[in-house]
Amino acid sequence: SGNKLVTSRFIPQGLIDAVGCAKVAWHSPDPTLPENDALPAGRYFLKASHGSGMVCPVTYPLEQETRSALEAMCRQWLTTRYAIHNGEWWYSVFRSEILLEEAIGTAPDTVSWNVLAFRGRIGAITAYAEFLADGRMREASLWYDANFQVLPFQHPSRPRLEHASISNDLKNRIAAVAAAIATPFPFVRVDLLVDDNEEVFLGELTFAPNGGLNRLPRDYDAHLGCLWEM
Repeated sequence: SGNKLVTSRFIPQGLIDAVGCAKVAWHSPDPTLPENDALPAGRYFLKASHGSGMVCPVTYPLEQETRSALEAMCRQWLTTRYAIHNGEWWYSVFRSEILLEEAIGTAPDTVSWNVLAFRGRIGAITAYAEFLADGRMREASLWYDANFQVLPFQHPSRPRLEHASISNDLKNRIAAVAAAIATPFPFVRVDLLVDDNEEVFLGELTFAPNGGLNRLPRDYDAHLGCLWEM
């Protein structure tokens, strides 16, 4: 379930026309990135297939110094047994690879709409973004209820995301797509992305966010727990 190279398999047949996946331009178990003439010029996201946080925006063609630094980072990713320390063993049962995904939209900081759902019933929604600052990837988020109303409590350490406003039509489509994808599962977080034309893309499915070790505000934790049918 954690393999980013097979995310599209979770899209139900009836949603094929309503949601897609980012195009994987290249992938390999080797950290050597493709030559500049092997890919069209443009923005990509460099990722590892087997975990979270291993992602970096890149622009082709690459300068040699940038390429060397990225390949060193990829070597480190490929030798990382992601999440073994907190029990997320499923990330280690498939081959680890490096991939380059085409960017979705032109916004510099792509917002992911992470929908927490229980048998298709939406419990909460997080607008989440990663951005490069001071040479490091940073995070920002905004927590909503199932109706896209901002919750009174937010992530205890992340800054609030300030640019997550979307149309009511797009909110409805995000909710419908996430609910349909989540219906077979007791719980799943469905991460969706949106391009410049408000087309919806499935980023990934996460069945145990942070290995279930998140420290959440008590009211938020109780609300989500009540939705879980054991």
